[in-house]
Amino acid sequence: MKKIYMMLLLFGVISGTAQNTANIWYTGSYAGISFNTGLPVALTDGELETLEGCATLCDKDGNLLFYTDGIKVWNKNHQVMPNGNDLLGNPSATQSAIITPYPQNDSLYIVFTVDARENALQNGLRYSVIDLNLDSGLGDVTSEKNILLHTPVSERITSVIKFNQVDYWIIVHEWDSDNYLSYSITHTGVDTVPVVSSVGCVNSGGDSFSQQHSIGYMKSNVNGDKIAVANFRNAGFFELFDFDKSTGILSNAVTSTSNFYRPYGVEFSPSGDILYGSIMGGEYNNGKIYQFDLTQDNPLANPVMIGSSSMHLCALQLAPNGKIYTAIKYYEYLGVIDNPDELGEGCNFIQDAVYLEGNTSGLGLPSLFYYKGFEFFTGSEQDVEICQGDSVFLENTWQVLSGTYYDTLMTNSYSDSIITTHLTILPIAPTPIITEIENVLISSSVSGNQWYYNGNEISGATSQTYQPFADGVYQVSVDDGNNGCLSFSDEYSYLVSNVSNLEYDIDVYPNPFDEKFTVKHNGEYDIGIYDIKGILLYKERKQLGNTNVYTDHLGKGTYILELTLKDGQNIRKLISKN
Repeated sequence: MKKIYMMLLLFGVISGTAQNTANIWYTGSYAGISFNTGLPVALTDGELETLEGCATLCDKDGNLLFYTDGIKVWNKNHQVMPNGNDLLGNPSATQSAIITPYPQNDSLYIVFTVDARENALQNGLRYSVIDLNLDSGLGDVTSEKNILLHTPVSERITSVIKFNQVDYWIIVHEWDSDNYLSYSITHTGVDTVPVVSSVGCVNSGGDSFSQQHSIGYMKSNVNGDKIAVANFRNAGFFELFDFDKSTGILSNAVTSTSNFYRPYGVEFSPSGDILYGSIMGGEYNNGKIYQFDLTQDNPLANPVMIGSSSMHLCALQLAPNGKIYTAIKYYEYLGVIDNPDELGEGCNFIQDAVYLEGNTSGLGLPSLFYYKGFEFFTGSEQDVEICQGDSVFLENTWQVLSGTYYDTLMTNSYSDSIITTHLTILPIAPTPIITEIENVLISSSVSGNQWYYNGNEISGATSQTYQPFADGVYQVSVDDGNNGCLSFSDEYSYLVSNVSNLEYDIDVYPNPFDEKFTVKHNGEYDIGIYDIKGILLYKERKQLGNTNVYTDHLGKGTYILELTLKDGQNIRKLISKN
């Protein structure tokens, strides 16, 4: 039996427990994605149907807790919570909702919602509290529901964990002003008095329809010290701000120097050194994605187009596996920026990256929040085949059954890796049996044989029979030709000393020889010539008297001559000079 280690290299275990709260997404028209293996796997069990905004939440192990479109809240069983209707968000808002934990309370969460320009933004920023202890542990919206914080605000919202790694900020943009409003969330609840930052552009008006300029994503980087905004306009632009996690203040606005037709999505790479912005395009689609190198002195001055499409390219969302996914309006695939920390073409935009199993994306992707302990993890997938009787080390034990296994490779970098192994056990041929007849070893298998001597393969010894010329342990393997799996016989001990080596009245000459040699003996005998591997090269039966053996077919080298007589065998070495 062979034992196979699939993973031997560990780079060190990260301390603490990773938070997998962003591992499941529900979005678009009944579309869903799970990242629990590090690879995006389509889900088809969701009830959400939204054009744009949505939010999802999992527990620290990646199990779904609930999700929302800003109006309804579904529990983990995809049922609307008893009090989960009539939230005052709007599925047509760019970011209709975002979910944060309630500090220092493991059972409470807060859903923040914003309205859409179709409703003139009038419902503003509100929040509702979810208690997962209600409804037999499935959760429900409490009486603290649709609490107004400010109106009107734009369609964008984001959240950042505070510098103390316990509390949070919720950030929105006041409509018809340049004010950003940062609300503090602590264990005592939501502070209704925001920190105001008057910075950047004024959000007001619209080019083609009312409140059009309220559209577009707002995101923070993973570290929480930068915020980016996509300003949806016919001559749109992107903005970048510093964010103080201690005070909630936005400052140092940087505006892109290029005019873009309807910017919509925005996202940072995992390192935070690169920013991506999507251009939705217009009536004839023509979506594009641009990349900005934030390490430059003027980080938004030199955009590089890294992707384009004949369709609308919309939301951009950094996933738990460290890749950035792209919503493509009414399309059955999500796009992906495969290597978002690589500049230029190396980031590798792929349009048809994740098939949604017949469901479709809208404009949006879930608004996610980087919780304390969040760690990226990548995923890879491999198909492994082993032969029956072998085993492979997966999931911390030796596996001998076909199935799917998951292993986590933990590193000291920003990401771990989950390896999904699809293991198949291949059948082997029946075990061969070695028998011995007249000092020749015979395999029970007619074909597919390979002989071994003292554990080493005998090159070229692949026939059903093998003539040993040395004491030792012999074995034969059989390959039935279907999958390369070998079955091995038991070891067979062979002693040449058991063979009667008659010396009388036999002469072989000349030796060494050129083209022929002569066997001289008065009685009857069989002649066999073998190479030093034990492979039979020449056979003549029932010879009598002197026999000339012509050796044109033999090359220069050493051979074994076997003379089989009535009373035993005579074995000797021959040397050909040809």
